[in-house]
Amino acid sequence: MSGFRLLLRRVVPLSVAAALAFFALVVPGAANAQAVTPDTASSVCANQTVPTGYIVTAVSASSACGGYLLYTIALPSNGAKLCTVGVPVPYPYVIIAGTTTSQPQCDNQFETQTITQPYNGITPCFGGTLPSPYVITDITTTDSPACSGPTMTLEQVTPGITACQNTIKWDNYVATADGTGGACAGYGTEVLNPVHNGIVACGVGAGPSPTGYVITEVWSSYSGCGQYEGLEYNAAYNGILACANSTIPAGWSVTSYQTDSLCTPFQGEVLAS
Repeated sequence: MSGFRLLLRRVVPLSVAAALAFFALVVPGAANAQAVTPDTASSVCANQTVPTGYIVTAVSASSACGGYLLYTIALPSNGAKLCTVGVPVPYPYVIIAGTTTSQPQCDNQFETQTITQPYNGITPCFGGTLPSPYVITDITTTDSPACSGPTMTLEQVTPGITACQNTIKWDNYVATADGTGGACAGYGTEVLNPVHNGIVACGVGAGPSPTGYVITEVWSSYSGCGQYEGLEYNAAYNGILACANSTIPAGWSVTSYQTDSLCTPFQGEVLAS
C-alpha cells in the first residue's frame, strides 16, 4: 500500500490521495477501478488504458502497479520517441525512424519509434500511418538505416498528382489513369483527380464509389487505364439508373432492376432517396 500512496502523491493533491488510499483499503479492487485521464496522470499501469492521443515514452517496473509495468505517458511532439507497447501512433503523426532492438528507456523489453507530423516531401517509414490528405508518391527499393526498411514519400493530394497504386484515395479523388512507373517499387502508378459528373475512373483498386456518386457506365477497357476497366461516375438523383457494381449512397435504395447495356456485365438498378 505504501507504493500506491507514493504514486497517488505524484498525480493528485495529498488530501485527495489520502482519501483515495483509504477508499482502496476498504473496497477491494478500488485502485484498479480508478479512471485514467490526461488530467489525472502522467503515468499509468500497463493494465490500464492509455488515454487517447497519448504515447508511451518510457516503461519501468513499479510496485505501485501490482506486478504490472508502469508506463510514462505524454502528448506527442515532433521528434518524440515512443515505446512500441501496442498503443496506436496518434493521428496525424508518422513514423520516421525505429529501432530493431529493445531499448533501456522501454525497460529493455520494447523497441522505440520516432514520430513527427507530416509535410510535403516527408519520407517516413513504409507501411506506417498515412494521414489525410497525403498520398504516397514514391517508395524506395533499398532499406533506410533509420527505418531498417524502405521509406515512402508523402505529398498532399492535388488534382492531377501521380501517386502509387497502393495509396489511399482521399476527399472523393479517383484514379483517371494508370501506369507501371518504377517510382513505386512495383506497385504501379495512378493519376488522381477529384470526382465530378461524367468522370471516367480506372477500376484498379476503385473500392467504394465516391460519396454521393454511382457508376452509370462500365467499359471493359478504357484509354489510359491499361488492363483495368473504366467506370463513369455521376451524382445520384431520384430515378437514376446505376450499375449494380456501384456503392449505394447512404439514404438511397433500389426501387427496381433493369437490363442496361451500359452496365454490362452488371445489372442496372433504379435508385431513390
